[in-house]
Amino acid sequence: MTDEVKSQNEQTGDSGEQTAQTNEQTVQSNSNDTNWKSLHENEVDYNKKLRGKNQELQSKLEQFEKNEAAARQKKMEEAGEFKTIIAEKDQHIESLTKKATEYDNYLNTRKSELLESFSEDDREQFSHLSLSDIEKLSKRLNVSKSNVPNVPEGRDAKLGEFGGYSSYQEWATKDPAGYQKANTPQTSGKIKIGY
Repeated sequence: MTDEVKSQNEQTGDSGEQTAQTNEQTVQSNSNDTNWKSLHENEVDYNKKLRGKNQELQSKLEQFEKNEAAARQKKMEEAGEFKTIIAEKDQHIESLTKKATEYDNYLNTRKSELLESFSEDDREQFSHLSLSDIEKLSKRLNVSKSNVPNVPEGRDAKLGEFGGYSSYQEWATKDPAGYQKANTPQTSGKIKIGY
């Protein structure tokens, strides 16, 4: 009972601190020489304090729930309700097993998808790694290449047999205007200008 009274007193004390802080802020904001940096630092410190209290209360709540469950189980053991305890544990194990299986399936599927983008040598070499390592390698090995054709330095891309592409079909799909221009005979009136 005394713990509850203390926690209530702490809560009301905190609200008093909060109103005092807001009063200080309004007085400071009314003056022309407001020190925004110190106000910001005060606010950050106050938020850190609140975050710390919140984390402390969360941990206390988790510990209380664990203690409550342990006390409930002990009470059931003393009453001889072992079948109920076993049924609850079995149900909990079944739900966790289902989640673990789903997660393992996801990991294996994702891992195989990423490994498919590797060469066969790389697949064998990296298949034993964890999913996070494979994802990092995938980003490094499978750098997306731009649509710029691979043309040796010093040559114009249009001078190649296929306009710098590997085939006429690729050239026509990736650069239709250039393909059309290069493969349309140039004429001036009725005279064909050849090259």
